[in-house]
Amino acid sequence: MKAILILCAWLSIALAWHYELHPVKVSEGVVCFFGKNEVPTPSNGGAISNSCYIDVGDYWVVFDPGPTALFAKEAYAKVAGDKPVKIVLNSHGHDDHTLGNAFFTKSTIIGAEGIEAFMEPRLLKWLNKEQLQGSFLKIPDLLLSKKAKIASKKRIELYVVEAHTKADLIAYMPEQKILFAGDIIFTERLPSIRDGNLQKWIAVLEWIKKLHPRIIVPGHGKKYGAKAYAMTLGYLKDLKAKVAKALEDGIEYDEVTKVVDMSRYKNLALYKMLNNLNILEVYQQLEMEIE
Repeated sequence: MKAILILCAWLSIALAWHYELHPVKVSEGVVCFFGKNEVPTPSNGGAISNSCYIDVGDYWVVFDPGPTALFAKEAYAKVAGDKPVKIVLNSHGHDDHTLGNAFFTKSTIIGAEGIEAFMEPRLLKWLNKEQLQGSFLKIPDLLLSKKAKIASKKRIELYVVEAHTKADLIAYMPEQKILFAGDIIFTERLPSIRDGNLQKWIAVLEWIKKLHPRIIVPGHGKKYGAKAYAMTLGYLKDLKAKVAKALEDGIEYDEVTKVVDMSRYKNLALYKMLNNLNILEVYQQLEMEIE
């Protein structure tokens, strides 16, 4: 009996949930973990977004700590070595980016003013207890309302914008020309517009384009680089033009998804789930502007 109990205990440890994390060196001193282009489920542990570690000399800055405390713990173990994480940046409030805050209790967590409104911890209901060990909703310690910078050996500028949500934060390293966009930029999968402002989102993307970063890291998708903004900007501009035309033609809300054809983006992940929802959201936003 004792042998059976020992075997069961060993198996429970051996089979304990863990993330299959693979750090990617994006540039010198910048390491990212890229999530799957899926919806959050117990099978992926909510690891659907991107999380980056920035070496600023004597400590790390984390841009989006991920979906759980366990994810953050395992990512830290893969990258950090003996350097502490002093600053954690939240690109916006969605829980696949921010529930990892719970692991960094000794770090200063920074977000945009108003981020709390978008921090509904849905993953606490969707994932299992083993995956959620140590996870809880942790609001940022410092809320920014305007541009700021991190005073470190490598300069990081922080920009507060409205795009994917009303409380987005962009991090930019001007010397290295590396921009961390969060969910303002998607690659390989369709953006979700439910909490966004279409017009302001497009304007922010145009600003990023004019900034000419050498590397842009998206919030979702594994493709990063100077042109990482292109798909999201193209999709949003196409969507705006086609929905505006439908409104001009007198198409009603309950008919617009039958008229607006966005099928050129059909090969992107989550197209079937999100495209009609995006059309309806943009219809409402543009209709309000007309009124």
